[in-house]
Amino acid sequence: MFSQAARAGNWLFVAGQDAIGFNREIEAEGDLAGQTNVALRHIKDVVEEAGGSLSDVVKTTVYLVAGQDRSRFVEAYKNFFRVHGGASRMPTGLTLEVRELAPSCLVEVDAVALLQFDRR
Repeated sequence: MFSQAARAGNWLFVAGQDAIGFNREIEAEGDLAGQTNVALRHIKDVVEEAGGSLSDVVKTTVYLVAGQDRSRFVEAYKNFFRVHGGASRMPTGLTLEVRELAPSCLVEVDAVALLQFDRR
């Protein structure tokens, strides 16, 4: 097993998050926008557990299964950060196409956050 995140000083490195829920079932199966929201919700939860907020996320790396409609991903991604991010800027990012991810997952996102101070 691996850690969901590792903290180094004020930096938080969040492992890749996908649409697999705590019950080990796929959420929003076949729905790229829905799975994007699930993955980003997981990132938000991990960052908040570390004492930060989604606005502390400075970079993401996104892995999309090849052949997906990127516009569906982009719309969901931007909307999630607009609604939940609380910041006027989007994090920097990189999006890569991959052959496959965990079974039935269409997207996986990892993140780096700069936690300004410990809110706990």
